[in-house]
Amino acid sequence: MLPFTFRGRGDAEVLADGLTDDITAGLSRFQHLRIVARHDAEVAKGQAADARAAERLGARYLVEGTVRTAGAVARLNVRLIDTSTSAHMWTETYDRPLGGDVFALQDDLAGRVVATVADTQGVLSRSLAASLKDRNADDLTVSELVLRFHGFSQHFKPEEHQRLRAAFERALAREPGHALGWASLALLYEQEYSQRLNPLPHPLQRSAEAANRAVELDPASQYAWRALAALRFFERDLNGLRVTAERVVALNPLNTTSVAYVGLMLAYAGEWERGIEIIERAMDLNPHLPGWVHSVVATNDYRQRAFDKALVQAKRSNLTQLIWTPLMVAVAAGQLGLAADARTSIDAIRKHHPAYLDPDNLHAFWSTWQWDADLCDRLVEGFVKAKALVERPVEAARSSLTPDRRASIAIMPFSDLSPAKDQEWFCDGIAEEILNALTPLRNLRVAARASAFSLRGNSDDLKTIGERLNVTTVLGGSVRRAGDRVRITVQLSNVEDGFQLWSQRYDRELKDIFDVQEDIAKAVVEQLKVSLADTPLDRMARLVEQGTTNVAAYQLYLQGRALLNRRGSSIRPALELFQQAVELDPRYSLAWTGIADAYTVVAYWGVLPPSESKPKALAAARKALEIDPSSAAAHTSLACATLLHENNRDLAKREFERALQLNPQHMQARAWYALFYLQWACGEFDRGVAEARQALEHDPLSAYATTILTMCLSTAGHHAEAITTGRLAVERDPESFLARWVYGRSLMEAGRYDEALAALEQAAAIGARHPYALSSIASLFRRQGQIDGAEQQFQELIARAERAYLPHAGLIGAAEAAGHRDLAIQYAERAWAEREPLFILLARHFPEFGEVRSDPRFQAILREMDAPVDD
Repeated sequence: MLPFTFRGRGDAEVLADGLTDDITAGLSRFQHLRIVARHDAEVAKGQAADARAAERLGARYLVEGTVRTAGAVARLNVRLIDTSTSAHMWTETYDRPLGGDVFALQDDLAGRVVATVADTQGVLSRSLAASLKDRNADDLTVSELVLRFHGFSQHFKPEEHQRLRAAFERALAREPGHALGWASLALLYEQEYSQRLNPLPHPLQRSAEAANRAVELDPASQYAWRALAALRFFERDLNGLRVTAERVVALNPLNTTSVAYVGLMLAYAGEWERGIEIIERAMDLNPHLPGWVHSVVATNDYRQRAFDKALVQAKRSNLTQLIWTPLMVAVAAGQLGLAADARTSIDAIRKHHPAYLDPDNLHAFWSTWQWDADLCDRLVEGFVKAKALVERPVEAARSSLTPDRRASIAIMPFSDLSPAKDQEWFCDGIAEEILNALTPLRNLRVAARASAFSLRGNSDDLKTIGERLNVTTVLGGSVRRAGDRVRITVQLSNVEDGFQLWSQRYDRELKDIFDVQEDIAKAVVEQLKVSLADTPLDRMARLVEQGTTNVAAYQLYLQGRALLNRRGSSIRPALELFQQAVELDPRYSLAWTGIADAYTVVAYWGVLPPSESKPKALAAARKALEIDPSSAAAHTSLACATLLHENNRDLAKREFERALQLNPQHMQARAWYALFYLQWACGEFDRGVAEARQALEHDPLSAYATTILTMCLSTAGHHAEAITTGRLAVERDPESFLARWVYGRSLMEAGRYDEALAALEQAAAIGARHPYALSSIASLFRRQGQIDGAEQQFQELIARAERAYLPHAGLIGAAEAAGHRDLAIQYAERAWAEREPLFILLARHFPEFGEVRSDPRFQAILREMDAPVDD
């Protein structure tokens, strides 16, 4: 460090001398550098920084500079010179105002120079590491290996990690007293665990032994304390982390890479404010920090839902060899819906880190680093969205203007303008009939009902609708009823510019409602210039299928279906409305499917005994199919009814597959086929997940489809993605018992018991203490070893069974959880003897029956269940 020269008034000399002292002192704190003492360097004061000066001082690299003052401004010009080549490795100019605290000014300037030059990722370290990169690692001394380790920390290439680890081990056997070498080896061992680099058994134990050896040799070794801080971090020892992290900062605050690393650990441990403060100070001092620091800032932005900022920071990290860069780009792009960025990052992961394409592996990796389980889930959520963007390019490429993109429409729920505001079911029904009429047209892509209707109330926000549903046109409208008169106003709008393409008002008698729906559907086809050439012949004459000519029966069916979709206490009034509809029109197939589905739903919810539900469900389903053999809804009703009431898997399979052949977009068919048939009846877990994904792909904003996928993922053991998807289901329908119960079960299967209990208690509150929730809570207490808690839930179920019908199947899991195995088997035997639909549904593969299912007595029941069934 050559004494700085100066020009200007007297304070320039004072500043030059002060900076020379401070920079020399700062450089001396870096153990991998040998610094010529200040009084020795004085002999070269005022001389050129060349080879002769270097030779005189015994140094290869020289730092020189000039301080100039002019008025109230000081300018520092500083250079780092490699005297062997006379090359200027680095030069910088700093302008600062004079006046005020001169020591603060010196600290600021000296800190920036020292951090930029001497940091383990600084200009000088990178040059020294580069000079060693082509040499055989086994030929290097420990000190040289330390420098090469600094170079490795720029890119983290697995092959270099393996070479360095082996070389350090051999070199330290020769030079066992090298503290910095042991500290570097400790960090290499830690990276086996934290970065999954060439892992061998017991990496953290080996890291601890090496770090402790380094501290014994040199208690002031910052690298050693950094390794100890990492051990406290991965042990989840917050107090230990705080102590070791502050020790790292105190030993050398200008070694910004080590300081930033403990900032990372503090942030990921939940102390975000302190961690980010440390990192931002390090970034301010040293512009050459490794790229991973940007990943920490990106994670903090993501945590605060500033996804656009997170994406910018993630791209700055630029370390594809590490998983951090592509992952952070992916999660931010997923949340922003940016398909191009998502594809680039997913491709990088596929190339360099293919194991992390599995959300469960990804969750396990993030859980290594993030102490906040909720943040881990949210990160996985972003990744899952990014994968969806890549795997559904036509759906996701919002900027694409392909023919498929142009011929696309969302049918929004029509507004109820009736004076009493009691006709929402009717308005929804009209919109849904038009949607159903347009869906089969092969040249028109129609957003699914649940997704479109989830944006109810956003009819004026065309841009949002277009982006969320990936459509270019939107059909909205309003309905006003007055007695038997109805006024329907519709508008077809262009999402891009907000202009209406077409609008019309219809004032008709209620008996003409089917003709109005047909007119609207045909007008849409004409306005969007959709060709009917590929439309099935049976749809060309009339787009809207008229299931009945009885308008009263039609209205009863619409009211019933709206209630049935709500489940819970709405099922019984829905059933009554369907029955009234078939009394008015006995040939109304859809109303018969409503009856069948209602009886099937109350059967698997445990509301009616099988003696009451079975004959009515099967008879209604067969009647619906007899009236309309081409009805996907009728085939779906028969499939589920025969699976749950007759245990006939073969017939159920044929009926489900026929329903999906007739209408591949039939949500209920694919949901029941995925979960009830493939997973719970047949144990085909991965196929069930695939089918559930397909259902959600068609209806991406549907809370129900999201819930079904959650349960399928959980049943298949994909716990991380199940939790992420389950949270999304709850967000989409906060009042849904099913969504909260499935989410709670997913948390329970992942071992996150406190969060699971909170979610299951919420489900129990919403569902009037439904047996599903109570049984799950009992199982959760059993897993925690709280048998008294499980017993309490079991006794509550027993008390309920004394007051009202409760299927024996609903008691099995709670009895087992409370430690009553014999009772659980008795309940199972009774449930099978009575052919309870709930037992047939859950016996084979429902996760909460896992323990009791291993009992030989239960196995005997399963063998009897799996005997061939005569169709």
